[in-house]
Amino acid sequence: MVRAISLFNHFQPFSVGVIDLRDVFYFVYATGFFVWATLRVLEARQWHGRR
Repeated sequence: MVRAISLFNHFQPFSVGVIDLRDVFYFVYATGFFVWATLRVLEARQWHGRR
């Protein structure tokens, strides 16, 4: 289970020149998730009046 979400296990094929769509989708999904989480934090700070 931990291997499935491990950053290293998804990046390792890229380091040897292998591009697998599952790994690409993993990084796209992870990037989207962190952008979404950042927007939620910024919204919460704006709502509470913090900068």
